[in-house]
Amino acid sequence: MANAEFLIFDKQEQLGRIAAKRETLLAFLASEGYSTADLLGQALRLSRTAVFKTLKAMERDGLVKLDYVSYAPGQRGKQTIWGLTPTGALMAADPEAQDFRVDYYESGRVAPSTVAHHLAIQRARLRAADAGWSRWESERGCYQRAQREKGRWPKVPDALTWTPEGRAVAVEVERHIKTPKRYDAVLNDYALMMHDRTIDEVHYLCNPGMAPRLRRLFDNIATIRVKGQLMPVPDAVRRRLKFFDFDQWPPVAAGDAASAIPAAAVNTDPAREAMPA
Repeated sequence: MANAEFLIFDKQEQLGRIAAKRETLLAFLASEGYSTADLLGQALRLSRTAVFKTLKAMERDGLVKLDYVSYAPGQRGKQTIWGLTPTGALMAADPEAQDFRVDYYESGRVAPSTVAHHLAIQRARLRAADAGWSRWESERGCYQRAQREKGRWPKVPDALTWTPEGRAVAVEVERHIKTPKRYDAVLNDYALMMHDRTIDEVHYLCNPGMAPRLRRLFDNIATIRVKGQLMPVPDAVRRRLKFFDFDQWPPVAAGDAASAIPAAAVNTDPAREAMPA
């Protein structure tokens, strides 16, 4: 009798673990839209073989679908990605959420030029989680937040995360450099968001060798326009812009980055005081 109870307990535990893995995969895909088996395996801390087995079982149950997307022009081959079916998206949705949505993956709707960028953002998400940055909102979640908080999000970042100390960080994965004119507009938008306390910092994650050069581009921007007034870029705004090689992010602790803002600057924010109300 004791052995029978032990076997039942093991079966229940096994089923519970399977359900937990499925819930994690559904939640990750719901927030990101699609992903790869490798990244999903990292999210679950499972081997590629184990996560593939889980995905195939979920595919048989009609929860996820496999798709193949061509790489960007000039690159050969196709990227294998997984996304939610309408059933999977429904099961991933929170029935108590105010903005109840069922967002499922549609083949042919993913542009090859965006796949590498989107997967790089997911890798950043997993690096943040490994460093203890447990809260993360994908670009999709940021757009939804911007709709709810109209006027507070002139710029929607690639992702929004929070340091272990609770500082809100806009994350930008910068694989290709934009024009100086575009960065002028970006700095205006982020300065406003810092002023309104929508975010505390912006972290740019760059390809090797790009970070110091991108910093110089921002350093060359002398003025911003706030509430219709042209003004010098406040030093506190500049200090809240941080640039990293992708593999060096996130900083291990808040004080590790040379450009980290002292606690006093958070309480008496020169960026907020210097900018028009």
